[in-house]
Amino acid sequence: MKIRILTESIKGLGLGHVARCYTLGLIFLEMGYEIDFFVRGNGEFLEFLQAQQNNTTLQHFYPLSITWENLANKDLVASDICIIDSYVVTDFSIFLTQTKVLVLFDDDGRHFTLLQKHLESCHNKAKLFLLNPNGFYQSKSFVTEHISKHIMTGLEYVMIHPCFHQALELLQKNLLQKEERKIIICFGGEDLQDISYEIFNILKDLDSLHCLNLHITVILGANYKGKLLSSSYLQCYQSCKNTEQRYNIYQNVPQALLAQYLAISTYSIVSGGGILFESILLAKQTFALELANNQKVQIQLLKEQGLVEKIPSLHCREFLEQQLLHRKKDSATKKTLHIGKNLKDFAAELVLDSLNISLQREHAVWKRKHRDFILDNYIAINFCNINRDEALRVLRYRNNPIVNQNMYGNENISEKTHFHFLHSLKTEEQSKYFLVQHHNTHTTQDIGVISLTRINLKHKNAYLGIYKNPEAHTNHKTHKLSYGSILMEIIKHIAFFEYGLHMLYLEVTARNVQAIRFYEKEGFTFMGELLDGFKQRNNLSQGFCNILIYGIKNPIAT
Repeated sequence: MKIRILTESIKGLGLGHVARCYTLGLIFLEMGYEIDFFVRGNGEFLEFLQAQQNNTTLQHFYPLSITWENLANKDLVASDICIIDSYVVTDFSIFLTQTKVLVLFDDDGRHFTLLQKHLESCHNKAKLFLLNPNGFYQSKSFVTEHISKHIMTGLEYVMIHPCFHQALELLQKNLLQKEERKIIICFGGEDLQDISYEIFNILKDLDSLHCLNLHITVILGANYKGKLLSSSYLQCYQSCKNTEQRYNIYQNVPQALLAQYLAISTYSIVSGGGILFESILLAKQTFALELANNQKVQIQLLKEQGLVEKIPSLHCREFLEQQLLHRKKDSATKKTLHIGKNLKDFAAELVLDSLNISLQREHAVWKRKHRDFILDNYIAINFCNINRDEALRVLRYRNNPIVNQNMYGNENISEKTHFHFLHSLKTEEQSKYFLVQHHNTHTTQDIGVISLTRINLKHKNAYLGIYKNPEAHTNHKTHKLSYGSILMEIIKHIAFFEYGLHMLYLEVTARNVQAIRFYEKEGFTFMGELLDGFKQRNNLSQGFCNILIYGIKNPIAT
């Protein structure tokens, strides 16, 4: 199964998209699948992935910096499951046609119209889902019951790395302890405004002014370029477990270490994005600062649920001072335990949807390749679709002396050989065999067998085969044509109007005068002769006879 995750790492967006897509990718890796991980923008995201110290998993995880939105080659786009997380790319048309299941991250409703139009279209190929972890869609009246089945919304779908749930378990078992006055600061992977530097200095001043005895840890992202990189408090994260400093700054730490710091912190001060969900899962109290417009919806929704306190950007110092000096009682409810709980089930659903679509498409191809044809009251049943009773009747007709005396292989066919032949037709591209039946109100009668063999779609020709049911007789009171003419009319229709062939050929032994007259009457003309092309056996004699080749052109061919 081909699974592709497409996201971005560009200036101003940080590493939030990369982090949550990486976490989602881990679920598929745990399920035993390989992941193509395409990131548009810059290649700095690779440092983040390397810092996660997950070498075993990354053996089946293929990250690549590529402008995936410009891929024109359908083979490069085609996938079973495609997951896209982008605030910039808006045209997903090629992905909707070349993938089986498409998932779009949607934090603010931007893709709802696309989903609506896609579900209304009767020509859609991919199954489309919107993934909305912040719960934006949960209370929207315009989301109908039908559309809601394609929107995964709420904290249950948040991408949380397993290490954060592991840290939560350690907390619940008292194997990790909260530390009073412990504060963690983390503003994602980039922090272009260098808010980390500003908040760190505010807390240091408040600590000194009020003698708060704060323990402050700042976690800088892999793409951070601000002033704290020159701070005397900056150190390598490998030594952080042994430090006795009250102020510590680290950059690009593994998520497992970030989880531990959140778990033991009394307060966390974070931006919107994935770090905000991780904080409300683990930290005792979370303060969120909106650093970009795309974080506004998320922070507001979580604030309405009582899960975060929003820091007013113009009054950061006053807010933090108030919170530190007048600590609120702990919240009695902890909805955060549901964070990410449905994500594995959703990933499994995507896999099943992809497999079902594959089966449906294979079945559709099967039906097209092995379809039956109806003409008036007659049906030509593809041999791949006949039941056992019908197959046995065909065998009986084929072994009838009236029929097999003019066959290339005129010996009787065994039941085993017959069913082996029928089974082989399921994968045979150049031969089509049909049992033709006449249906009326009261009865169904087999009237014969027709076939197209040596089908050449490049040159648009084939050879026909035809024989009547030797046990049936035309009722001339109800049929103006003989069964032979009816069979010929049906095979011409299939060859010329269904398969679009240009020429239809047949071979007949030179001794079969009755058949030659019939073919000439049906419009076939002599094309050539194979001398001694047929070795005929019967009870009286055996010998070679010539094969005559006849053909007819598609009447509507130019």
